[in-house]
Amino acid sequence: MANARSTGVSMLRYPGGTVANTFRWKRAIGPREDRRCQTGGGDGAPLDSTIGPDEHMALVEQMGAETTMVVNFATATPQEAADWVSYMNAPVGTSPWADLRAEHGHPEPYGVTWWEVGNEPDVGDQAYWMEQDASILPGEHPERAHKYAHGGTTEFTDQPLTTDCDRRADAQISDGSPTRSARWPTPRSHRIRG
Repeated sequence: MANARSTGVSMLRYPGGTVANTFRWKRAIGPREDRRCQTGGGDGAPLDSTIGPDEHMALVEQMGAETTMVVNFATATPQEAADWVSYMNAPVGTSPWADLRAEHGHPEPYGVTWWEVGNEPDVGDQAYWMEQDASILPGEHPERAHKYAHGGTTEFTDQPLTTDCDRRADAQISDGSPTRSARWPTPRSHRIRG
């Protein structure tokens, strides 16, 4: 760790990049054997949850750095973001999420002060469920932020079915299991035409 500290890095971003847009933080806490899969934000490939928020913060603390957490913009809700802030920052006894953090070995709040909502959510191909037309240029669709915060309706045509963590084209091919879902299901209002 001395080498990492000597680099002078003072800020680390987690989970960073397009993966942040689909990252489900609740799947990445607790015992590693109980953690669930993630979905790559760019290619939709399945990813593991080996390095969760607690492991990230252990690195941040060892480096003497700060962090910025990037909240899922594509497949989560504002409530999930609020729960994450509570997990990272609430004192034990004030929130079930803070109590869970203590159970996971860190009773003191992490004190994360920097939070981002999504990774480049104004870029066309990072619209996810908020816009079917990925060719829209940045700034041409101000409704995306409103849809994230308040929900909304997006009509899709010919949206492929995929698995929970794999949104690549190959995942569209049924293996007979009943675990297929629309590519961008979220707890918001959607209209999908087949």
